[in-house]
Amino acid sequence: MLAPATVWIVEDDPLYREAVAVVLADAPDVIAVEAFEAVEDALEALDAGGAPDVVLTDLQLPGLSGLDGLRQFRARAAGAHLVVLTVFEDEDRIVEAIAAGAGGYLLKPSSAEAIAEAVRTARRGGAPITPRIAARVLDVFGRLVRPGLEPDDYGLTDREREVLQLLVDGATKGAVADALFLSPHTVDVHVRNIYGKLQVHSRGGAVAKALREGLAT
Repeated sequence: MLAPATVWIVEDDPLYREAVAVVLADAPDVIAVEAFEAVEDALEALDAGGAPDVVLTDLQLPGLSGLDGLRQFRARAAGAHLVVLTVFEDEDRIVEAIAAGAGGYLLKPSSAEAIAEAVRTARRGGAPITPRIAARVLDVFGRLVRPGLEPDDYGLTDREREVLQLLVDGATKGAVADALFLSPHTVDVHVRNIYGKLQVHSRGGAVAKALREGLAT
């Protein structure tokens, strides 16, 4: 049996943040709940020695985005289970959140029971996902290039493919620069070229297309 969990909530809407905190505080398998308005506040708590078992985070937040937060938590809160709790259900954000480290994805407004069960599922190693989101995830992966078929490489250079793979892996632009020994400006140029060749307008669009068409793994 798992020990009671410490759950962190990162949510900028004070009413919703408090409502989720109250729900989880009443759950018998939750020992502590901490709520934060912004990713930066949660990172300060991490630096002060905080150790969440589960992090529930929105995607649209003041300051650092929820996607940035997922990447930071994945790197700095080893062992924490990361679950998105948001209104966004577009394919690009879903794919990018998963690439950034999310192990679950719930749509607002989820019921009190669904949120509490999501915490339990995540701690058991499962992936709590709203059924509508699960259908979208299956659709994305169902459209992946099938084995044996040669994907269109869109004219990507070897370096651009390296950059794209790192983006799919959830690396920030700074991390891409460090990994490939490039300047931030050069990384920006590669990213713009990738967007142009793939005919997308965002990182999420590039990640989704790369996974769909076998340009990255």
